[in-house]
Amino acid sequence: MNRTVITRVTETEFQTEDGRTVPHPVPFPKDGVPSVEEFQKWYDHWHAVFDAEGLLDEYAVGNLQRHLSRRKGSDVKE
Repeated sequence: MNRTVITRVTETEFQTEDGRTVPHPVPFPKDGVPSVEEFQKWYDHWHAVFDAEGLLDEYAVGNLQRHLSRRKGSDVKE
């Protein structure tokens, strides 16, 4: 799997290099939004953890994408 590159982080969402915009499960406080570099480190860390636990297999990813696509304002596709 190719590495997902984060290009933008706001209080409520982040954007990836391929243009996907993904909402945060819990918004950041206005004065606590991490830099793109810091968020990329967190994203990479948790991606590795989820991958090691088998949570990124095709079934799990499909369920997550379906869940996110139902959230208002998400452009994550199934």
